[in-house]
Amino acid sequence: MRDPGGAEGRRRHELMAGLRTVHSTVCQVCHNCCPIEVAVEAGRAVEITGNKNNRHYAGFSCGKGRRQLAYHYSPDRLLHSQKRLPSGEFVPISSAQVMDEIAERLQGLLAEHGPRAVALYFGTQAFQTAGSSMPVIKGFLNAIGTPMVFDSVTIDQPGKMVARALHGSWLAPAHTADEAEVLLLFGANPLVSMLGLPSGNPGTWLNRRLEEGARLIVVDPRRTETARRAELFLQVRPGHDVAILAAMLRVILAEDLGDRQFMASWVDGIDRLRSAVAPFTPEAVARNAGIDADDLVRAARMYGSARSGFVDAGTGPNMAQSGSTLEYLIAVLRSVCGHVRRAGEAVPDPLTLYPALPAIAQPMPPAPATGFGEQLRVRNLTSCPAGLPVSALADEILLEGEGQVRALFSVGGNPVVAWPDQVRTTAAMKALDLLVTVDPFLSNTAQFADYVIAPRMPLEVPHVTQILDFLQVLGIGPGAPYAQYGPAVLDVPEGSDLLSEWEFFYGLAQRLNLSIEVPHPFGMVDPVALDMSKPPTEEELLDIVCAGSRIPLDTVRQYRDGLEGEAAAEPRVVVAPADPACTAKLDAANPEMMADLEAIAGSLGSHGTSDDSFVLVGRRETHAANSSYNAKAARGIRRYNPVYLNPADAERLGVRDDDLVRIASARAAVVAVVSVDDSMRPGVVALSHAYGPAEADVDDPWGAGASTARLADVEDDYDRYSGQPRMSGIPVVLSPVRQPAPVGG
Repeated sequence: MRDPGGAEGRRRHELMAGLRTVHSTVCQVCHNCCPIEVAVEAGRAVEITGNKNNRHYAGFSCGKGRRQLAYHYSPDRLLHSQKRLPSGEFVPISSAQVMDEIAERLQGLLAEHGPRAVALYFGTQAFQTAGSSMPVIKGFLNAIGTPMVFDSVTIDQPGKMVARALHGSWLAPAHTADEAEVLLLFGANPLVSMLGLPSGNPGTWLNRRLEEGARLIVVDPRRTETARRAELFLQVRPGHDVAILAAMLRVILAEDLGDRQFMASWVDGIDRLRSAVAPFTPEAVARNAGIDADDLVRAARMYGSARSGFVDAGTGPNMAQSGSTLEYLIAVLRSVCGHVRRAGEAVPDPLTLYPALPAIAQPMPPAPATGFGEQLRVRNLTSCPAGLPVSALADEILLEGEGQVRALFSVGGNPVVAWPDQVRTTAAMKALDLLVTVDPFLSNTAQFADYVIAPRMPLEVPHVTQILDFLQVLGIGPGAPYAQYGPAVLDVPEGSDLLSEWEFFYGLAQRLNLSIEVPHPFGMVDPVALDMSKPPTEEELLDIVCAGSRIPLDTVRQYRDGLEGEAAAEPRVVVAPADPACTAKLDAANPEMMADLEAIAGSLGSHGTSDDSFVLVGRRETHAANSSYNAKAARGIRRYNPVYLNPADAERLGVRDDDLVRIASARAAVVAVVSVDDSMRPGVVALSHAYGPAEADVDDPWGAGASTARLADVEDDYDRYSGQPRMSGIPVVLSPVRQPAPVGG
C-alpha cells in the first residue's frame, strides 16, 4: 500500500479508519528501526504494535518500542524548558526566553574565552531521535568555531573505526551475516541488544540461518540468549578475546586454512603476523581464558575453513581490553580468510538514504589513527577515526588554564551515568559555567544543568531510517536494501512549549547572527546553507539530510510500510574490479598492534582471582536502551539494575536473591541488589550500565540502581587511540551488606 505520508496522508488515513486511527511510522527507541503501527483515539496514542505489512520485519517490534507510550505520556515528562534557580529549584521558561538567555551567556563566554571553551556531547539517542538534527547542530558548532564535539561512539566501540584505519579497508563490503557459513560473535548478544545481526526480528532470523546450515560460535563469559543457540560456546574469563583471536590466527595460518591467493595479492605483513601470534598456543591461551584448548582449536578450524564468514564483537569485549587491538585482529582475521566481496558480486545491502558508497575489489590503504584533529590537554589524546575521546572531556572541564571547557551542551545523552568515571563526571558537571541539556526528563545530568531544553518526542516528529545506513558502513547493516520514512503521528501536547533539537540551535544561531551550513555526514554532498530568516520545516530538513541518497527520499515516502525488496534494490550496486595500477595493501602487522600482542603474550601465565575478588562485566537488558529508556520505560517492570552472580559465588558470599552487596573497584564502590543467575561464569558478575543516582557518593540500589560508571577510572588501562578506559572486565571485590530490603522492594 502506498501513501504520500505527512499531515495530508495522516488526515486521509484517519478519515478512512473512523474514530480509532492507525498510523504507520518508524520506532526510534533503538537502532533496529522497527516499523510500527500506532493506534490513536481522540488525539491520544493508545497502542503500539509491529507492522505486519512489512515483510523485512514481519510484524516484529521489541518490548521497549511497544511500551514507549508510558515514556511518552509519563507525568515526569517536561512539557516546558526549565531554568535552574540559585536555590537549585527548576522553573519553567519559554522557548524564546531560554534561547535569549543562553545566547547571551554563550556570547559572553565566546568573547572572553574563545570557541574552544564550548563543547557538545551527542549521546546515543542523538543518533536516534535527533538524527536529522545532528547535521544542523554540527553546522552551528562549525559556525562558532569550536572543535570540541564529542559523541558516544568513543565510549562504545571506537575500535571498529580505529581498526579500519590501521589495517586499511576493503572497498567492497565484507560478507554479511545473511550469507555467512559461520557466524563468530565475541561478547555480542543480538537477541537482546538488537545489534550485530541484520535488522528485523533477530530471533527468527537466527533460527532460519541455523536451519539453513549456518554454524554459530559464541565467545562470552555468560551463557546469553544467543549463546544458548550456538553450536560452540566458549565461556571465557573476561578480557581474553584478543588472545583468543591471536590463537585462532595461529591455528589458521599454521594449518593453511586461510585464503592464500587473497593474502598474496592484497595483504602485507603475514610473516610478521605469524611470528607475533606464535606465543599464543591454544593450550596457553585456553588455560588463561578458562576454556578448553580443543574447543579453541575447533573454533579456529570452523571459521578458517568457511568459504564465507561473519565476525563481530560487542560492547563488552570492546570495553574490557583495548578495543582497537581487538577490532584490528578481527579485521585481520577477515583478510586472512578472504571473507570479502569480490569483483562482479552485488552488494546485498547498499546504502539507501545516503549516496551509494563506491564498491571496488581493492584496498583503501592504512591511515593514521591518532595525531590529528584537536590536541587535547590530557593523556596526549587527539582525535581518532571515531572522534574526540569522551573520556577526556571531564578533565578538559576540570583542568584550569587556556583552552578550559566552560560550557557544555548535552544532546540525547546522560553523561553522569554514561561516561566512564562518575566521580570525575559529576565534579565536571558542577564546575561548568554553563550546562545545557536537551532532555525530555530531569535526568541525572539534567539535575546539574543551568537549563533543560524540553524537546519533541519521537512520535511527534517525522523520521527516516538513516541509522541503518550508518550501521551498514560499520558492517552491521540491515542485511537487505531497505528504508522507511516515518511521519509524525501525534501533535505536541496541548499547552506545551517544545523545540526539536535542531530548532533550539537554529534559534541560538539567529540570536548570535551566525549562518548555518548543514554538512553531509560522509562529505559526499556539498553543505547546504540554511535560510537564517526562515527556518526549514521538519520535512524540508529531512530532504536536506537525505540529499543525494541512492533512492530519493520522495520515493521512500511513497511506501507507507517501508521500501524493501526489489523496489529498494535499484539502482543496484555491483563491486567493480580493481584498478590495474592499484598497489595498496591491507596491513596485517601494524607495529603498535604487534607490540600490543607482544605485551599480552608476556602475561599469558597470569590469571585467576582471590576468594573475595571478581570481574565485573556489563549486561544488556530487554527493557532498557542505554540511559534514555531504562527507568522511565521500565515502570511496572523493574527500575533498578541488580548484580547477577553465579549460584556458587552467591553461596560463597553468603547471599541470595534481593540481598545487598557492596561492589568495590580500585576507583570507587556501589551497593547493588543481588540476583542469582546460573548463566554467569563463576568469578564473573554482571551489572547493567546507565543506572544509578546523580551523585557519585550516594547509593540507591532499590531506586535508581547502581552505577557501573562510578567503578571505572579514565586513567586505567585506556586505549591509546580512543582514550576508552577499562569499562568492563573491571576487577572488583564483593562483600555482603547486612541491610533488609525495603517493604515491597
